[in-house]
Amino acid sequence: MSIGGKKFGYYNMSDRDTPLKGHLKLDGFSKIALVSKPFHGVNTKSVQFFSHSGKTVFKLYIRRNKDKSFVAEQLKKFEVLKQLAV
Repeated sequence: MSIGGKKFGYYNMSDRDTPLKGHLKLDGFSKIALVSKPFHGVNTKSVQFFSHSGKTVFKLYIRRNKDKSFVAEQLKKFEVLKQLAV
């Protein structure tokens, strides 16, 4: 599952089926993590990008429905990514 590709030291997000577009400078990150944790009593799931000093510099959260449940398609993709990362 890919929404883009690597070129010239950047990961270019360019999938036509997602509103997420942009360029990530790959050497600016030391780690990318899939994070599941409670926050204010609600379970959260996110993709987090960490600097070389270990600080979180960018987070992408799984979208929610109006009832605060996760959007099923996004949750499924998150879980697939999690299995690929193992």
